[in-house]
Amino acid sequence: METATVCVCGGWSDTMKATEEIQAKCDQLKHVIEAAEKKAFKVFKAVAYRDQIVCGTNYIVKIFVGQDLFFHVMFVETPSADGWLLLTSVIQKKDEDPLVPV
Repeated sequence: METATVCVCGGWSDTMKATEEIQAKCDQLKHVIEAAEKKAFKVFKAVAYRDQIVCGTNYIVKIFVGQDLFFHVMFVETPSADGWLLLTSVIQKKDEDPLVPV
């Protein structure tokens, strides 16, 4: 039995398992995140995320980068046809830390 996620415009979703679509968005931002952290990541796997639908979509994604290291990455996807992604925050966290927007 599948459960439905209720979308509240302006509200943050529950935490969900990362999908291929979320991984693809994170992959687009990988070079920006690596530059911000001054590190190159061999492992870069989105594991969970939350989203917020506003004028565009805000995302916060938990990304595993290896050696028990995780980052909570926030970014915005614009509502334009090209769907530009704008990185807004990168914070090192632990696996057990909940995804909480900053």
